Amino acid sequence: MKRSAIFVLGRPGSGKSTVSRLVCSELYRQGFPHSLSILSDYRILYRWSRSAERTAAFDRTPSDSFRVTNKEVLDDALKALAAQALARPQVMPIVEFARASYVEAFANFPRGFVHNSLIVYVNASPDLCRLRNTAQESARITYDSGFVPDDVMRGYYLNDDLPALQRRSGGCIEISNETESGKDMLTQVREAVIPLVVGQD
Repeated sequence: MKRSAIFVLGRPGSGKSTVSRLVCSELYRQGFPHSLSILSDYRILYRWSRSAERTAAFDRTPSDSFRVTNKEVLDDALKALAAQALARPQVMPIVEFARASYVEAFANFPRGFVHNSLIVYVNASPDLCRLRNTAQESARITYDSGFVPDDVMRGYYLNDDLPALQRRSGGCIEISNETESGKDMLTQVREAVIPLVVGQD
């Protein structure tokens, strides 16, 4: 049976967007029979931070960035992301987001949907993520690679609950991105992720 989704998790700067694009291109290269769509909560949060209806939940900052001042908006964004993922059942979504607690975050998605999905965690140290994030302050590499204020990186995103997520979900795939070798990431995607998706279609 086709998986409901592929979740790609990790701190800002870990390489989630790169992994999502690699997964997408590799699946198409292997003739995956379903359409794919990359979804990101950053797109939702960024748009809300610039909207009159939601602006009170954000503090807009230099470098075309923002801070979330009302944490409820983080759950609201994931609910909106879930609605996007469920809206087109004929399409397999690749869903990206970063949170301090993934166990709490997944409560915003239907349990059966998550259970039938593949969870991929892109692992990079907090210091390396901060370094990559700083590089994005002056230039957004992709639509989803906006700059996160450094105090947010040092605070909210410093630690997460990956061990608890692994226990709760029965394990997830870890992709290491401690180097700048795109070839190394591609190898990990090909060996660790793609067979678990292609074998389920």
